[in-house]
Amino acid sequence: MTLRTRVTLAAGFAVLLAVVTVSVGVYLLVRDNLRDQIDESLSRRHGDSAEQRDFSHGTSTAPDHLPLIEQVFMQIVDRDGDVVSRFDDRPLPITGDVLAVARGEREETFFDAEVDGTSVRVYVTSSEQGTALQVGRSLNEVEQALSRLVWTLIAVSVAAVGLAAAIGRMVAATAAAPVHRVAEAAETVARTGELSHHIAVPGGDDLGRLAASFNTMLDALSESLSRQRQLVADASHELRTPLATVRTNVEVLARADELVPDDRALLIRETVAQVEELTGLVGDLVELARGDGQEEPFAVVDLEEIARRAVDAAERNHPSIVFRVDSAPTLVRGAPGRIARAVSNLIGNAAK
Repeated sequence: MTLRTRVTLAAGFAVLLAVVTVSVGVYLLVRDNLRDQIDESLSRRHGDSAEQRDFSHGTSTAPDHLPLIEQVFMQIVDRDGDVVSRFDDRPLPITGDVLAVARGEREETFFDAEVDGTSVRVYVTSSEQGTALQVGRSLNEVEQALSRLVWTLIAVSVAAVGLAAAIGRMVAATAAAPVHRVAEAAETVARTGELSHHIAVPGGDDLGRLAASFNTMLDALSESLSRQRQLVADASHELRTPLATVRTNVEVLARADELVPDDRALLIRETVAQVEELTGLVGDLVELARGDGQEEPFAVVDLEEIARRAVDAAERNHPSIVFRVDSAPTLVRGAPGRIARAVSNLIGNAAK
């Protein structure tokens, strides 16, 4: 799953969670508000004492404030649970709370019931002569309003989630663009091996720092590769002469029976010296290759002495060439080993 898809899904899910939470809260608030309005209407109007007397005395007409006759249910129940008077032939359920009101144990109560398949909100209040008046109001209007509210909230939720997903996708595309550039640069470097392929730094934010870090890494890799190539070139240059000399001496020693003892002994000493020099050089190269070699500290050294030692080594490597040293004591400050190597390279190159 790509970063863009994850951000899009996260934004959509977050908005969906928020919208569902708000929708549930709105639904419960509206439902309770509508039911409270019905309870208030039933208790305020149908509890009127004059209305109760008229209904108790057999009045068969509905009150003026109840124009929807099919939505209203009314009956009077005595303390024994018998119906004394009924508004029509639709009976309301008689519960223990209704009998408690008829017997004077409670002043009033509300409960939900179902009459002929219709949800009804029933209000019960004390009436005359130890009876209870039950007034019911159909909840069809409330249920229809709540149903419309539910569909409205669903439509709003779907639209909000869709809008959030679209905006989240655009934001993710914008935010992930630098990441894509870094990925493309990394793929280009891996494919071509070209470490100079830098990416533009968009700014000082997290993605900008990521791009800058990637460029720094490329520079470090490029420098490391350059040092590696230089190390290989230096190693081949440094090892060529001593290896050639050792090979020549070994070939001559192979015909040792043709040499006089003094020449043979001198050749052996020179070969051993070359091998020791070669061993030290290989050790230096290994330390450089590992990267754990310590930088040689600077010191005051005698350049004349270094030059004479380099000439002595060159005479052994190039016996057919005459070397002459014209010098005076000269003190310089530097790394002794590196100065000696530089002088030896100069003399060796001149001899070649």
